[in-house]
Amino acid sequence: MRRWHKDGCQSPEIVLVDSNSSLHCKSCSALSSLDETTDAAQQNNRSPPPRTENQPLKWPAKARYLGEFSSAVEITQPPRKVSRVGSIVTQNEEVARPETLFDDEIRLIRLMPCENSDGPVHITWEKTHLREQPVQTYDAVSYTTAGGLSLWKPVFMGLFWDIIFVHSNCEAALRQIRSLGLTQLLWVDELCIDLDDVLERNHQAGLSREIYANAKDVLTFIGNSSPETGLVLENLKEANAGGVIKIHSSGSQRAWKCFSDLPIFSRVWIFQELLVGRHVVLISGGSATPWSRGTKITVPHNSATSSIVHRMIGNESLDNEFLDILLAASQYDCSDPRDKVFGVLGLADEAIRPDYSLSVEDIYTGIAAYLATYLGDMRILNFAGSKNRSNLDIPSWVPDWTQKQTLQFPSHEIDITDPGMEGMTALSFHGMVPSNIEILVDPKSRALQCSAIKLCSYDERWQLFSIMRESSYRRSVFPRDHQGKIVTNRHSIPGFFGFVNAPGPVTRQDSVSVFLLQGMDHPVILRYIPEKEAYSLLTTCVVSFRQPQTMYLPWEENSPDSSAETSSNVLDIHRMATEDIDGIVEFDSRVLDVIWRRLKIPLEPDRRTFFHATARFLDIVKIFFLEIRELEKPLRDSWKYYEDRLGLMFRDSRHVWSFVEYLGEQEDEIRGTEKMPRADKLNTAWTSLRDWKLPSEYTWDLERFCLSFVSGSSAPPVEILEDDDSEPEDLISHISDIRAWAETTEKLLRIMSFTEKHMSSSWPSFPGNDMARTWLAPFETGVWKWEKFRASLVARECIWGMLIPEELNPRVNRNIKMRLIMSQIGLAEEEKQITLI
Repeated sequence: MRRWHKDGCQSPEIVLVDSNSSLHCKSCSALSSLDETTDAAQQNNRSPPPRTENQPLKWPAKARYLGEFSSAVEITQPPRKVSRVGSIVTQNEEVARPETLFDDEIRLIRLMPCENSDGPVHITWEKTHLREQPVQTYDAVSYTTAGGLSLWKPVFMGLFWDIIFVHSNCEAALRQIRSLGLTQLLWVDELCIDLDDVLERNHQAGLSREIYANAKDVLTFIGNSSPETGLVLENLKEANAGGVIKIHSSGSQRAWKCFSDLPIFSRVWIFQELLVGRHVVLISGGSATPWSRGTKITVPHNSATSSIVHRMIGNESLDNEFLDILLAASQYDCSDPRDKVFGVLGLADEAIRPDYSLSVEDIYTGIAAYLATYLGDMRILNFAGSKNRSNLDIPSWVPDWTQKQTLQFPSHEIDITDPGMEGMTALSFHGMVPSNIEILVDPKSRALQCSAIKLCSYDERWQLFSIMRESSYRRSVFPRDHQGKIVTNRHSIPGFFGFVNAPGPVTRQDSVSVFLLQGMDHPVILRYIPEKEAYSLLTTCVVSFRQPQTMYLPWEENSPDSSAETSSNVLDIHRMATEDIDGIVEFDSRVLDVIWRRLKIPLEPDRRTFFHATARFLDIVKIFFLEIRELEKPLRDSWKYYEDRLGLMFRDSRHVWSFVEYLGEQEDEIRGTEKMPRADKLNTAWTSLRDWKLPSEYTWDLERFCLSFVSGSSAPPVEILEDDDSEPEDLISHISDIRAWAETTEKLLRIMSFTEKHMSSSWPSFPGNDMARTWLAPFETGVWKWEKFRASLVARECIWGMLIPEELNPRVNRNIKMRLIMSQIGLAEEEKQITLI
């Protein structure tokens, strides 16, 4: 605000001169042009400050920050400053507005009358309390600084007619309000707030909801009249008179579209002004037209009217969730990107005061921290990540509100049109991640810390997919609407067909994983940053799979037909019940005890979590339902029979070497290839998902079998046993039984190899897991041990003899059934504490 009088002028007497183009002070003879203007670049120097490196987050105080900043205090009152209005100042010196406002104080302006409509806009200031009863009657003025001339025009204030430059639309609005003779006590943001005083601006912006709610009317200046706006205003007048107006003609719809597209309705602050204000009056073309919410006007939804206009017509309120308010506001414009947040703070349930001293990055990160840590609304991640990013230096988990956030994702509706993609089933996760650990944000690094469940690693899935060769199905990870890159190969698989449907770009080279995060029911794709031991958010996603019609699900009651639930469009997966967790842990402990007693193999320290126990339990359940036990039991019994009958003959290594020499002289029937029993039944689509087939054939070799009993020796050792009265001829006479024993061993090794492939990731030390590999090693290395083979058979017999508790049977326990499906498409549940940067 600038004073134009000469130095020492204390009793100004202002008159209009030069055909109302100038002001003249008779007391000091100073002149001021009414035509003086300035451009926006000179006037508006309120750009957001740049982000200060290493500046810790401090706003808003309600966000839960780590460490010493966890109890930050918001400054709600500006320091008092001395007013210089009415004091002696020099010519062209800046003059402050009336003294600082406190608590619920606001300034109001009073429009001074002017006989000439083209005369200067002259105002005086008053102060009032918003919470004082009765509340001072005033109107709030709404206008836009967009769409008009980029000029700032003078408004004259007080006894000295000090000059304040305001936007041309603000000045035009005041002129029309004055000409209409409306209530002359007004609240106008540019005039009632010292916008260059950051602390006052913060304080007053924090009262904006109360200001608009207490105003008698919100006078909304929509600009100069046009034929289209004139028609709309006529519609409103008819509706105000009690009529019901239906807008169906193309001309009327075009008029409402033009009305909706007016710059005033694109402002982010319009939410508070129209939806909080008690009464709205539209100012245009020298007329004032009331516009009440719920006015009886029917406008077709396809008329493309703006969201705010539809809300006014339909008397719709904003959603209660603050994130939803932010999403709606992201469609609107503002000159200061911080106002994408500040402009709707007044609509939040919690009182949060703006802070214009902070950078855009501070504001966006702070409000995301508030949503995540205080409100627990992790849906912000749906609008963060690597997509829709500007040049702002914000963490990957923070939405960029400079972008219009219209992408409502994830969605369980699979709309990919790629051939063969129909019939997909989406997984919907509910409360999977424990919420007993508080979500926090580090105010220094701006990293978010939360609990998570890792579902799968993309690198692992790629390697898994790349070995699939022969099938009519494909497994791929597609970005939503085919934007970005396909991130897995198109190799086919014959079983479950699973993929991640994501809206953002993810490349094959990324070291990424799919996670469920605390407070989220949709998975996210994260990239690991090794040097920071943290993750970067790429995008949210949907995990889906296809179940071929020929799929054999042994846990389904009506196998081989799949259940109606499994073939539905969405499968709901919930967190394990406490009793399920206890049952799995108890069953796992029993199995571990068997392995320790029989093989003296301890469980690896890093595999003692519930995640690993669950993985082991699910793998055993699948083995049980695959009827491996039923296939292995008669073979194990046969092997024991032959060992009891023939084992003693192989104790004397001299006899064994003699028998091997005899076999070397035979041309037939010492080796061969036979069919593996029941392999076809086991090799269903379910087991072939990962190329884990039970071989349909096995080979046997009598010479190799016999040499296994003298492994580690290159020459016949002398080993005479006192209780051994056998002769080499005894082995020759039992050659058919020895062959049967060798074939039984080979069959058991094939089964052990199958279960090893199935369980190696969850249980490397499971009995028999390494036997097939050591059997194929040269016997001279001494790695093959019959003692370990026997102990593995005994341990497996004990484990296979256990019964799955009925309450954990997937035929009756839906949680277990869903985990089996997850396991089949390569998903697990590994709980972690992660950091997002």
